[in-house]
Amino acid sequence: MFTHESMTSNYILLYIKKLEAVFKSILGLDYQVSTVPVLLTAMNDPFFEFQSTRYIWNDTLANFIPANIQLSTNPPALLAMVSGLSEVEASRRLELLGHNFIEVAIPSFAKALLKELTGFFYIYQIMILWCYFYLAYWQIGLSDTFVVILAAIVK
Repeated sequence: MFTHESMTSNYILLYIKKLEAVFKSILGLDYQVSTVPVLLTAMNDPFFEFQSTRYIWNDTLANFIPANIQLSTNPPALLAMVSGLSEVEASRRLELLGHNFIEVAIPSFAKALLKELTGFFYIYQIMILWCYFYLAYWQIGLSDTFVVILAAIVK
């Protein structure tokens, strides 16, 4: 059942979310700005890729639009494609959409370990471990330090 307190807290939460949205809008934090290079296809058509989406230049709109291919939902038209694409259509789609590939940046082991160990939880654990060393419980501190480092390496 809904109580008066839970409904009041929901209204407060909604108010805070709206207030956050207003402040983000005022401060300009409600959008993301990234600079990406504009490249040319083999047919000299300009495009760029942003967040794994290719945007192509549309002369009619004078703007970049997401590249897409309209596929029919008509069953006979889909059945006509059962033999595959023609060489011309395949190269046109490759030109329009690019390769089916998503680039993922994988940091080196040292960078990943450093990022892991500088997280809030690990910093907190290391601060607690220093208490063991300070209070002359170095055997426990040393064993716990190895556990923390081993957990960071495994993760």
